Amino acid sequence: MTLNESPKSLRIMVVDDDNVMRLTLERALVKAGYSVDTASDGAEALEHISPETSAVLLDVIMPGMDGFETCRRIKTQQPETPVIMLTASDDLQAVEKAFLVGADDFVNKPINLPLLLQRIRYAIRDSQREAELIAANFEQETACNVAQLTFWSVETHSLTVSWSKNASTVLGYKKLPTSLYQFYRLLGKFQAQKILNSVKAAITHKNKFDFEVTLNTEKSSKYFRVVGHGGIDSKRLLGALQDVTQIHSVNEHIKFLSEHDQLTGLPQRRLFERLLDHSINSLTSEYIQILAAVRLTKLHEINTVFNKHIGDELIIGMTQHLKNHMPSDGILCKLDAGRFLLAFKSEKNVDHKLLLKQLLQPMNQIFSLSKGQIMNEVCVGFMPIEYGINDVSELIDNVITTERFNSETGTSFEPYRKNMKVKNYKDMVLELELHRAFEYNEFVLHYQPQLCLDSGEYCAAEALVRWQHSKLGILYPDKFIPQLESMGKIVQLGDWVLAEAMRQLAIWQLQGNDMKIAVNVAAKQFESGNLVSKIRKLVELTGCNVKQLELEVTETMAMKNTEATMQQMHELKELGITIAIDDFGTGYSSMEYLLDFPCDIIKIDKRFSLGDEGNIKSAAIIKSIVAFCNAIGIRSLLEGVETADQLKQTKNLGVDIAQGFYLSKPLDLDALNKFLAMENQDI
Repeated sequence: MTLNESPKSLRIMVVDDDNVMRLTLERALVKAGYSVDTASDGAEALEHISPETSAVLLDVIMPGMDGFETCRRIKTQQPETPVIMLTASDDLQAVEKAFLVGADDFVNKPINLPLLLQRIRYAIRDSQREAELIAANFEQETACNVAQLTFWSVETHSLTVSWSKNASTVLGYKKLPTSLYQFYRLLGKFQAQKILNSVKAAITHKNKFDFEVTLNTEKSSKYFRVVGHGGIDSKRLLGALQDVTQIHSVNEHIKFLSEHDQLTGLPQRRLFERLLDHSINSLTSEYIQILAAVRLTKLHEINTVFNKHIGDELIIGMTQHLKNHMPSDGILCKLDAGRFLLAFKSEKNVDHKLLLKQLLQPMNQIFSLSKGQIMNEVCVGFMPIEYGINDVSELIDNVITTERFNSETGTSFEPYRKNMKVKNYKDMVLELELHRAFEYNEFVLHYQPQLCLDSGEYCAAEALVRWQHSKLGILYPDKFIPQLESMGKIVQLGDWVLAEAMRQLAIWQLQGNDMKIAVNVAAKQFESGNLVSKIRKLVELTGCNVKQLELEVTETMAMKNTEATMQQMHELKELGITIAIDDFGTGYSSMEYLLDFPCDIIKIDKRFSLGDEGNIKSAAIIKSIVAFCNAIGIRSLLEGVETADQLKQTKNLGVDIAQGFYLSKPLDLDALNKFLAMENQDI
């Protein structure tokens, strides 16, 4: 109760054996707006007091149970209820005894009624403040325990450490370190020096510090984030320590699952690159590395004639063959649906082509699958690598180019040659037609809606570019994006998509439509360095509010030039733009950089999408990513939701947003407006 708050609905109990005094107090309190209960002795008061009683006026001298004993019992029964004791005595011992048994205030008779009313108001207010403080402390303690967070302070002179009371639970130590030096001894030399340097800098320069350390607790090894500030109090350093072991565990779990192919368990490209780089750097002068790309040429045909499960049987069989026959130091990779990468060491003076044929030729034979027998064929491209080659990614691209070239020319087991990257006639025609597409505005946007699973409403739409070809009709990006990249025109297309999306967004905003539009941003647009200025100019031209604009950057692209990318992303965030990391799980899959990148949404790649009967590994990855998103306060989106069962599983896993053909395929603007109107009507 504040000093200006009405006493209405507050209930006061008056306990006095003097009928006149009891009646006088009752009338004064009722007139002041209180509800009143009365009792003539302590026993009656204890019988009728309830949690609704806001305060008790209690006479000290009463027959039977006196006021002191009555107060003691009331405080035992309802410790939060304030008790004001009334007496004609000026005995200081009586006052002291009253407070010892729990009284909150003491008023002498004869009673000054206006003063008593003020004392009642203050007693109730103080009681409520104390209750609110206890509740707030309980909430804070609960939140700290849930977040595995504790607080510390260090005296700058003595370096003694004080901890909040849950520190023992968070740290995992029964006996807490009482000085900074004791804390150092729990760390390795490198970590201790890191803390010492940070503390000295904080004391000297009054600045902040934020780093992670590893502690070997009594039961296990844990990761802790240490945050502190030396500029608040010259005598103390204040800070917090949080157990981030679970985040590290989620990170490692996701990293492992996303770096390995779900079907075969083989490393995927990013991990293979690291392993290959290490293997090349360990070569001695008499050895070389053989790198090869192997494609199952019949896989698409098998998937079409039978189904994907039969195709998976073939992939698993080929994986087992490679595992069984590869040299012990060999490295395998599952690159995409029907392509493997492999690498192994070989002596320089042997026939490498013959060596590969001995390993891979047995894969060209009849295989028995559950639906019958099939004739398997492989196409191979390879290259020998000597020590000192650094660009592993380019080497892999070269052997893939070799395999494709060998496939088109009807050869196999041919090594890489530089002249394999020639344009064919179709590429030249496509290049001319793309120049015309820009000139005649043949590009259009289609929009795929995204469903917010908590509200059940469509909250955004991803803008996807299509080419309205004059003869071939609608063409999808895979038919022209690679050619635009080779032409150096990808930024031009990206700028057009961004401008068109913002123009449409401005129209929606005038119509009162609060949906967001998500736009994919190419790496080259970031590398140009002027993306932010382009968006500012488009805001001026279109009048669009960019708070409804979402920019999607791929995980790999975000990490390609971290410092420059992060600077631009921060500038975009300052404009109010939402940032999404697209295709998450296909590139670096490291959660650490997400702690620093200013992203709002993680788009989980559709290769982790769930089958109708569920997929244990996909579910595990999705659940881990969602847990991490929740931990750092960003949203999750799952692509590739194709069935009602997948949508249900997606929601059960805690994903925030869903996108996929089950909800809607990408639509042109007219179809999108009709779709949303129908959905809104249903809602």
